Amino acid sequence: MCDTLGPDETTSFRTHTDAGPQIIEAATSPLMKFAARIAKTHHEKWDGSGYPLKLQGEDIPLEGRIVAVADVFDALSSKRPYKPAFPIKKCFEILEEGAASTSTRPSSTPFWRGRTKSSKSKSSTPMIECR
Repeated sequence: MCDTLGPDETTSFRTHTDAGPQIIEAATSPLMKFAARIAKTHHEKWDGSGYPLKLQGEDIPLEGRIVAVADVFDALSSKRPYKPAFPIKKCFEILEEGAASTSTRPSSTPFWRGRTKSSKSKSSTPMIECR
């Protein structure tokens, strides 16, 4: 099992949401400005408990919300040294549970809205493929 980060380690880890955008913002292209917003906001949470800006709800840019959901999904569906990869169904269940509390509110993203429509159809083809 993985140990929890201490306060100093957590503070250090969280600097990536400041360092990344600073590096990327040096570029002038619209695409890189877009990437900088993602780097800055992908750890914000719907209820405002995220970081670094403590944004909440729709104040979090859509691109940051999408990447936050994708980041959590990737962490859940990938094997890690401290856990196995979870089955896709379990990943969605965990995301839905998190949405009910403080997490990223997946339903605020086009990905999730598309998944919901798809899950109501008779198709058994998954919307995503994990390798």
